[in-house]
Amino acid sequence: SDYKFLLKKVIENKWLGLIIKPKNPLNFQSSIGPINDLLKKALDTNRCYLFSKPHNLNMEISKISDLSIHSVLRAGTSGIEAALFKKPTFFLDRDNWKESDLYVLQKDKVIFNSIESLWEKIVGDWDNVLNENISIWKKNLKYFNNYNDNKSNERVIYFLDLLNFYFLKGKTKNEVLDCASKDYAKKWGDENIFSLKKNKSNIKFSNLFANN
Repeated sequence: SDYKFLLKKVIENKWLGLIIKPKNPLNFQSSIGPINDLLKKALDTNRCYLFSKPHNLNMEISKISDLSIHSVLRAGTSGIEAALFKKPTFFLDRDNWKESDLYVLQKDKVIFNSIESLWEKIVGDWDNVLNENISIWKKNLKYFNNYNDNKSNERVIYFLDLLNFYFLKGKTKNEVLDCASKDYAKKWGDENIFSLKKNKSNIKFSNLFANN
């Protein structure tokens, strides 16, 4: 597994540190089963840290990391958050899921099919690989966060509050969405609000910004 590979590298290389932020920290150790002994050895080096409780510290983790590796392309929120903090960020795509909007980024520069190929690339030319990664993200961040102002949480909370407000007013689902979207646009602008019709299910998110 990817964890097994990285834990071995921590044990073998004294220059390497590893922060593990599992999606489900409470059951992480039971899920990795056979490599728990390896995890303990890595933790004992004091160069490996495991977040064992739920948290919302993605940005803080990025601050103290040289780079981030996101292991699931199908759920890329944490990886995108790290990239927004202008840190080198890599994605693993073991399933070769090219339908992902993240493929506006470059294969074998941001997206890799295996942890082994990513490791070889990074270790082979550390500075150039990381600088190139940052440059690619910089060119493409508009596809994932057109605002780029570190206020995403504020906007999400504001919109959720609007949904709740109009729901409690007794409006229908469509009315709730319409009213909330209009109020959101008044505060944050309407240039990043899109309406997707049911018969347009093949629309790629990144294409919405193609002309921006």
